[in-house]
Amino acid sequence: MIANAGSQPIVVPWSFKDNSKLALNRALEMVDDARLIRVVHVAPPLMGPDNGVLYDAAQKRKCRELEIRFRNQLSDGREKDVRFHVVFGYVAHELSQFAERSNAQLIVMDSFPKKRMSRILFGDTAKRVERMAPCPVLVLHGSDAAVEERFQSSQIHQTLNA
Repeated sequence: MIANAGSQPIVVPWSFKDNSKLALNRALEMVDDARLIRVVHVAPPLMGPDNGVLYDAAQKRKCRELEIRFRNQLSDGREKDVRFHVVFGYVAHELSQFAERSNAQLIVMDSFPKKRMSRILFGDTAKRVERMAPCPVLVLHGSDAAVEERFQSSQIHQTLNA
């Protein structure tokens, strides 16, 4: 365990893929109290007119839908106590901002190999998060999303504060 009941939270990005579940399980192994886990899904910005009331209502509806979908993917164990959040925007930036606002001690995320062309065109999200994060980032490297709970390697990447 690295975090106790009064400690700072651990942030776990959630993409609704098996990889995210592995990262959540690893984070749960690190804490005594599952309420310290902040699971964050970064949704793309909503499109449409930003006229305040309608936009806010659309965001709230989307957040409720995503939380229900998230809760349906969990088992009945300690996972039920984690806190789920939805933010809208670009993944690396929003995760960094969320970790800073939460005063997080760590971000635990997966980084599974992508095809070379995809990596060239879009880059590696985990690398961007490492560069921007206000806290250390634990990146879990695995060979396949279907791998049960085995990881090829785990590393803690310390981010450099400018």
